Amino acid sequence: MIKIGITGGIGSGKSIICKLIEILGYPVYYSDKRAKELINKSPTIITFLKNNYGEDIYINEKINKNKFASIIFNSKKELQKVNSVIHPQVALDFNNWTKTKKKSIVFQESALIFDSKIENRFDYIIGVIAPLETRINRVIKREHCTKENVEERINNQLSQDIILKKSDYIIQNEDNHPILPQLLNILKILQ
Repeated sequence: MIKIGITGGIGSGKSIICKLIEILGYPVYYSDKRAKELINKSPTIITFLKNNYGEDIYINEKINKNKFASIIFNSKKELQKVNSVIHPQVALDFNNWTKTKKKSIVFQESALIFDSKIENRFDYIIGVIAPLETRINRVIKREHCTKENVEERINNQLSQDIILKKSDYIIQNEDNHPILPQLLNILKILQ
C-alpha cells in the first residue's frame, strides 16, 4: 500500500485537493478532523488532558473548547506537550484506518507533516501551495476573521518555501493553474 501525505499551509486548498482525490475513488484520512474526534474518544488523550488541566477540561464528556483553546494558543510549550500525546494517537488511528482500506493508494491530509517531522511515514508527499493573498482571502471568507488574524496564523506555520523544497510533488492551487490536471498527472506517475 502506498501512503501519500497531502500538506500545505492554511488557505492553500488542501481540502479541495482531498475532495477531488475522494471523487476519483481514493480514500483520504483527514488528520485535523480525526484529532478533534479522538480528543473526545481516546482514553489516552482524555486521561492526559484531565490529569494535566483538570476535570473541567471536559464538560459532559466533550472537550471544553474555550479552556482548551486558551491553553494551547497561549503557550507553545503547552501546545507541544498536548501534541506529544495527540499526534501519536492520530498516527495509530491512521494505521488502523489504512488496514480497513482495499485500495493500493491511501492519502493522509495534514498541515503538520513537516512541522511534526512525520514525513518518513509516507512514501510520497504532495505539497499544496497558493499565493499569499489568495490564501488570506480564502481564510477570511471561510472563517469570517480579520486579515491580521490570518497573517498571524500563517506566520506561525511552516513557510511555503520549505513545503516546496521538501515535497515530492507540488500542486499550485491558483487561478492560472487548474488543479485537476496537476492532480491527475501526479496520480498517473504514482500508479
